[in-house]
Amino acid sequence: MKFKKNCAALLASVIAAAAFPANLNVYAEGENVRSGNYVYSVNEDGTITFENYKGTETEVKIPDTIDGKTVVTLGAKAFADNTTVKSVALCDSISSIDYKSFLGCTSLEKIEVNDTNKNYDVIDGVLYNEGAKQLLLYPVAKSGSEFVIPDTVDTIGKAAMYETSLEKITFPASLTYIEHHGVSYNSKLKEADLSGTAVDELGDLAFTYCTALEDVKLSDKLENIGSAAFAGCSSLEEIDIPFSVITIGQNAFAGTAMKSIIIPSTVQEIGYCAFGYDEELKPISDFVIYGVSSSMAHTYAKDVDQEYDYENDFEFISINEIDGETGKLRTKKDGVVEYAIENDQVYIVGFDTLVADPVIPSEIEGLPVTRIYMGAFFTSVAEKIVIPDTVKVIDKMAFTDCSKLKEIVIPEGVEIIGDEVFAGCSSLEKITIPASVKEIGKNLFDSCTMLAEIEVAEGNTILSSDKGILFDKNKETLIRYPYALKAESYKIPDGVKKIGGYAFLDVKNLKSVELNKVIEIAPMAFCGCSNIKEMKIPETVTKIDEYAFYDCTGLKSIRLHDKLQTIGKDAFGYVEKSDHSGSQLLNDFKIFADKGSKAETYAKENHIECVTGSIEILGKNINKGFFGVIIAAVVALIAFVLSKPISKSIKNKKAEKAREESKKNADKNIGEDPDNEEYESILDDEKSDSEEK
Repeated sequence: MKFKKNCAALLASVIAAAAFPANLNVYAEGENVRSGNYVYSVNEDGTITFENYKGTETEVKIPDTIDGKTVVTLGAKAFADNTTVKSVALCDSISSIDYKSFLGCTSLEKIEVNDTNKNYDVIDGVLYNEGAKQLLLYPVAKSGSEFVIPDTVDTIGKAAMYETSLEKITFPASLTYIEHHGVSYNSKLKEADLSGTAVDELGDLAFTYCTALEDVKLSDKLENIGSAAFAGCSSLEEIDIPFSVITIGQNAFAGTAMKSIIIPSTVQEIGYCAFGYDEELKPISDFVIYGVSSSMAHTYAKDVDQEYDYENDFEFISINEIDGETGKLRTKKDGVVEYAIENDQVYIVGFDTLVADPVIPSEIEGLPVTRIYMGAFFTSVAEKIVIPDTVKVIDKMAFTDCSKLKEIVIPEGVEIIGDEVFAGCSSLEKITIPASVKEIGKNLFDSCTMLAEIEVAEGNTILSSDKGILFDKNKETLIRYPYALKAESYKIPDGVKKIGGYAFLDVKNLKSVELNKVIEIAPMAFCGCSNIKEMKIPETVTKIDEYAFYDCTGLKSIRLHDKLQTIGKDAFGYVEKSDHSGSQLLNDFKIFADKGSKAETYAKENHIECVTGSIEILGKNINKGFFGVIIAAVVALIAFVLSKPISKSIKNKKAEKAREESKKNADKNIGEDPDNEEYESILDDEKSDSEEK
């Protein structure tokens, strides 16, 4: 799911639309029903969604049932815009909460849940998911000006900390993602220090309209800054963009107090009005952009799009050196090569993308070239690249979108290959990973549509290959199945326990995969495998991560077993919208699962139809009740069929015994006279029985 640049729009409308998007589908039958102070709708499975509270009480406890029906979901308007409620106690049966449920609930001080609730945790009145990995809601009216997020949290959910009165938030090292509106409209928040976190993505409008925000430190793992992420932060005068950043969304820093920006050469996408625009999206006349010549920063400074009446004309200043105090690389340019010197080693930072036959030097200024930096060869037209044997590290996305690259020689000596290094190399057919490689990043071969073979040199201590497929050394994890393998079916080898992240991403040739004895399926493992029509999940599987089967448009149903303990976000049943604006449920998608299982909970949380009263026979899902009737009928038929020969055997034995008795009596009474009629009759019966047998 790559970043897509959208056309410019009025900042105010972007903020408003994103703040209060259209309601999610509820799958209600008929109109909403009012029962006392509660308004609800009935879901397809007979459970209900709590739609709105109409009472005046300040402390509300949501009941497990209303009118005899179980409450499982809090709808988008459950307590939205309520100005009186101070506390809400969730019932144990609730398994899904719309992120807009408490928007505008201005008096809310705390949330409560019982220890028996299997879906949610509360710590000091703040709502989290089970295990406190995702922060779901910080009550708007909660007392205190500072908040320390627990070190279990890896995600701040949508609108989770929306419009609080906090002045300081401490973000934990465990944090990796801040979702849409995660910390927005906090008008008293003065600083946001993410430098000690693992945040690699800031969602759209993550900090928008935090008007007092003066000091922002970003994570050095940050790759994507979402649209309008800091829009309207009117006190923000400067920010350092780390070299890890790849994409910056539209309006990202519009309406701030910034007068200039240094954009590193690693940034590859910049959305409309990202920098240099005021709150009304009018260009700031004296705004200055610093960056490397021919980089995306340079392009953005003079970017023009007549179709959308969009034209930048910012002053661009090319820099050969960036202040070392900022932690950024000092860069130099020599002909077609852009480089930096750090610790007596040379990093290749950029290379003229129009050079068809690039020669990467092994030495510059008498120092060894040891690193190919992030995005250095981005969109190069080269067909063959030979990396010198002095290089130890190839950074993330170093050769991304080199669409004409057919051959790349990675020498013995390279130890690290970063994330998405060869992503978009759509002409690459084969690659050999040397024995020296000790570490590889994720999704190395995204969109390498011609890749048919991945080979690992003998002696590598972490990787192996089999029939062109990449595995870890012990063949317990399948890392990457090449796009261009022609097989329509594939059986996972016996020893494989895990399908790695992105392992089958966008593979189109496969129609079926036998998972065999797999235990874990990692994020996006089968994402985009649109020709897979069915997938049997064995009982060995205990964990399926987020987006594992996302955009598998041919997969209309799935059977999940009760041994499955973890199902990640949008793992099943979701596809990308045609306009690429987000996700939607696949029409008529079904989950077959055991009642009370994790799979049933996932289905309910995502409003997916879940069939619990069935059993799988020969690949078909059959109603358990109907199957029981069939089994009883088959047993009765078998019993009847078996009873016929048994009955006949018993009858024959009785007849034979009777004849023996008659014969004995005849012998006794009349001897061996062959003319005796009684004796002849017995002999005739014996002959008849013998012939019949």
